Amino acid sequence: MDSVIRFFSNYLFLLSGLYFLLWWMVFFISFGSNWEVRKKILVVSGLFAIATPFVETLTLRDWWSPVFIWNAFPHAEDLLFGFAIAGTTAGMYFWVSKNIRVPIERQAVFSPLLRGRYCSGQQCFLSRFFTSCT
Repeated sequence: MDSVIRFFSNYLFLLSGLYFLLWWMVFFISFGSNWEVRKKILVVSGLFAIATPFVETLTLRDWWSPVFIWNAFPHAEDLLFGFAIAGTTAGMYFWVSKNIRVPIERQAVFSPLLRGRYCSGQQCFLSRFFTSCT
């Protein structure tokens, strides 16, 4: 029992990356014929996979010392987690936006937000990026 707990505590970062990669694959496969959405999921995943190791070194001070596949920068777990979590989030967005219909009278209320007038920075970029294919 102690060895199982030690395994999970040492490799939790890798296992969580694999968990979200499984969900990434589910969303990617579920948009089988919609290559526009699949391409956007790949682009978002790639951008966040590149950005995650740099953001983590700037913002995160680990109290926990997980075992990494290799100890050079960037860690494989950082790349995997950034790729998988961003793609999973993008896939969830496209899945939810495909399955929820907003009445016409309510779309006028949200359209300025979707065009990026009342948001800034990353939210503005992402709202323009995501609303172009829904």
